[in-house]
Amino acid sequence: MSHEIDTKIRIFKEIDIKIQNQLMKLQVQKEIIHLLKENNGEIEEKKVCALLGIIPYDIPWGYNIGWARCLQPNQTYHLLLSSEQYNEQ
Repeated sequence: MSHEIDTKIRIFKEIDIKIQNQLMKLQVQKEIIHLLKENNGEIEEKKVCALLGIIPYDIPWGYNIGWARCLQPNQTYHLLLSSEQYNEQ
């Protein structure tokens, strides 16, 4: 019986961690979009990371995320607001 309870507790903890990670990604996404809007749709990736206390690996990427990562002529990466639906909000 105790083994079953331990297993259920472990599963619930794993689910909780996954939910917390997803919520954190959504919050970071919301904050990046806000920063992009405040900076005419473009901001240096290093600046985003410094302002949000994250590293480039922590920047959410995926389908319909709202921005693109672009290498600039000065060899720095910028995030550019890419979706009109985000420009309107």
